[in-house]
Amino acid sequence: FFSRCLQNAPGDVTAYQNRGVAYLERGDLVSAIADFNRSLEINPRSVIAYNNRGNVYRLQGDYEKAIEDYTQVIKIDSNNATAHNNRGLAFEKRQNLVEAMEDYDRAIEIVPNYVEALNNRGMLHRKNGEIEKALADLSRGIELDPSFSPSFFNRGSIFSELRDHGAAIADFSRAIELDPNRAKFFGGRGLARKRRGDQEGALIDFNKAIELDSQDYNFFVKRGTIFQSKGDLEKALMDVDRALVLNPRSRAALTNRGNIFWKKNRLEMAIENYSRAIEIDPHFSQALENRGLAFQKSGDLDSALADFNKLIEIDSSDASAYFRRGLIRTRKGDLEGAVSDYDRVIEIDPAYFNVHNNRGFLKRKQGQFESALADFTREIELHPRNGIAYRNLGYLHQSRGDHEKAAPQFRRYLKLAPQSKQRGKIEAYLKEHE
Repeated sequence: FFSRCLQNAPGDVTAYQNRGVAYLERGDLVSAIADFNRSLEINPRSVIAYNNRGNVYRLQGDYEKAIEDYTQVIKIDSNNATAHNNRGLAFEKRQNLVEAMEDYDRAIEIVPNYVEALNNRGMLHRKNGEIEKALADLSRGIELDPSFSPSFFNRGSIFSELRDHGAAIADFSRAIELDPNRAKFFGGRGLARKRRGDQEGALIDFNKAIELDSQDYNFFVKRGTIFQSKGDLEKALMDVDRALVLNPRSRAALTNRGNIFWKKNRLEMAIENYSRAIEIDPHFSQALENRGLAFQKSGDLDSALADFNKLIEIDSSDASAYFRRGLIRTRKGDLEGAVSDYDRVIEIDPAYFNVHNNRGFLKRKQGQFESALADFTREIELHPRNGIAYRNLGYLHQSRGDHEKAAPQFRRYLKLAPQSKQRGKIEAYLKEHE
């Protein structure tokens, strides 16, 4: 239609603009730019043509040219809220976050009920760690337009991160009601359901997400974790393999593949997959931790130690890494190093499970009985169902000949761990000292 119009009126700016938009909607970006270029040759002050051409450049990933076109619109019309919003998107893609925020602010200043700009600013607040501001913008957008599905999806994503799974699922469900053909909406709800413990609901959602978009590797990664948790390792492996076909450099897929092989007790294959993930991202903590544990289980303590050293280098406040390293140092006979690691764990997280027990065990081996007594006692105060702490406290009293104090600790231990391999030995001791 527009082509026929241009045959009759070759200088019709509007026809070029409309045909360019039609090309854009069809995905023919080269033809779209050609039409917008022609429109600007005829009318160099056409804000519509500049804005539309900027949109095409942004889709192509040429953010510099997109910003130039949006800026041209703003020079012609400083109150063009759309150009400010779109330039904000381009700035954000270039990681010019201050400039992006300024543009979103200006767009909302010009048009206070600009829902898309509120959505974009909200997500930038989220990126900046300003969660309350993000929720305020997204909620304001929902008030203004309860039919704008991206606001519900984005607010749901924040609720999911905050572990408010009920609110997240409600928002994702509303987004799905408004637009039931968006795969990522089902993916978001699936993840929230998984985190809430609803494995079956999550599986249904990821199945639907894959039905709508079978090219998004993330959906296969996430569905694979559900199959893995259900014990269906073959289906889990099929999903991560599919994810790796779609994206061979997916750290998450490689790490999950390693986890599957770990569960199959194929540690060499697990380590190989973790190592591939680490090659892609040497700072990927999940793969480093899992590889360290796999090395530890296989008996390669030096390699395990190297991985946990790296984790601590990446994040010196990672209590888990210090705790794991303390275990490895204990096995290597480096008791001082292990105690130092447990000291650091307690400094970071004084209530970390079993750390006082482990430090107490080492203090006892070093002959520091009072310190060991204090540690076992503190572990029991923090975690009264940690049976091993009672057992170790019992052994401490036994080693000092205090059978009256040892007996109740052993009895508590046996109550918490009735299947203990040490049950016979401990019951014999208790009988001997009745």
